[in-house]
Amino acid sequence: MASTSKSAEKVKNVNGYIHELSEIQIGKTTGNRYFDFKVQEDESEFTRVACFSPEKRDVLKRKQESKDPVCLTNVSPQKKKYKPDIKEYTMGKYSSVVDGDSLYFPWRLSPGADTNPVSIENIFGKKEVGESIWFRGKVVSISDPYSVYSSAMEKKLQKRDLIVADPTGAMFLSLWEGLVDQVEIQRSYLFTNVKVAFFKKRFLNTTSKSVISVLEESIELPRKVEERVKILEMQENNIEKGRIHEDLINNAKSIVKCQQCNLSTLKKNMTSHMTANIIIQAEGDDKTASVRYHCPMVALRSLFAVLSITEGYKFKEQDITELSEDMVVETLLHIGEVEFEIRKEEKLIQSMKLL
Repeated sequence: MASTSKSAEKVKNVNGYIHELSEIQIGKTTGNRYFDFKVQEDESEFTRVACFSPEKRDVLKRKQESKDPVCLTNVSPQKKKYKPDIKEYTMGKYSSVVDGDSLYFPWRLSPGADTNPVSIENIFGKKEVGESIWFRGKVVSISDPYSVYSSAMEKKLQKRDLIVADPTGAMFLSLWEGLVDQVEIQRSYLFTNVKVAFFKKRFLNTTSKSVISVLEESIELPRKVEERVKILEMQENNIEKGRIHEDLINNAKSIVKCQQCNLSTLKKNMTSHMTANIIIQAEGDDKTASVRYHCPMVALRSLFAVLSITEGYKFKEQDITELSEDMVVETLLHIGEVEFEIRKEEKLIQSMKLL
C-alpha cells in the first residue's frame, strides 16, 4: 500500500463511479484490514481510494457492477509522501457510501484496462502471459466450485473453471474466491482486468481487481467455435476426473518405477535432481525480448532457501527436491520481480534474487 503523508486536508464528499475494487487485504506492517479501488471523478480522472472499513466493500461492489454513480462521504484527501503531486483518498468508519446524483460525465473504462476489448483469437496470438486484458465472452461451461491449496498464500482458495467463447474462439478461464458465483451458463459478460496465464496450456485468470459485468445482448457463436467448445469440454472432463482421483495420484507419486528393469522403489530412497526452463522477459516495452534459459538445481535451491524464510512463502519442506513439481511451478509464477544473473551465450541462469 502506498505511503501517505500524515498531513491531510479536511474531509470531503466525492461523487463518481467505482472501478478496480480489490479484495480485502491485511497490511504487512500494521495488520489492519483494508481494500482499495478507484473512483472516476470526471471523464479522465481516476483517483485511488484506500478504505479501512471492510464492511463497506459489498455496497461498493454492487455499485461497481451496476455502474451507478455514488457519493463517498467523509473521505480524507491524502498526498503520497514521495509523490506530493499525486492525490489519493482514505475512508474510515465515519465514511459512507450513498447513491449519487446524475453526473455530467459518463462511466468509462479505467486506464487500468486496455482501451479496446480483446478477441479470444488475439489472446492466443498477440497477448503475452501476465498481461491484463478485458474482453466480451459467453460462458458455455462451468465446473462445480472446489478448493485449491495455495502454497504461496498458505491457505485454501475457492476456484471454478469456465469455458468462455466469442465469435473468434474459446478458452478456459479460472474464477477465484469472490467471483466464483458471479456467472451463469449461457450468459454473456464483460470480463475486465483478467490476466493471461500459462500452466500446461494458455488460459485466463481472474485477480483481486477483476470485474465481471452482465451484457444485455447474448453473444452468438459460429459453428466452428461450438465445435472448439466440445473439444475443450472433453479436456475439462479429463481434468475433473484427475481432481476426483487426486489422492490416489498423489500417493502414486511416492513410488517410482524404473523404465528399464520395471522394478519399483520408494521415491524417498532415490537421489532427486530438479531443474527448470524459464522464459525471461526483460523490463520495458519490447515484447519480443523473451528468451528461454535453463535454470540448474543450484540456482533453484538457492532461491527456494531464501523463500523458505520469507514472509508469505513458508515451506514445511526445506529441501526443494521434497516439493512437488506443481508447488515449484506455482511458487515461481507467484513471485513478483526477480533479478537474474545469466550467461547469455549458454542461455544459462547462474542465480536468482528477489527484489
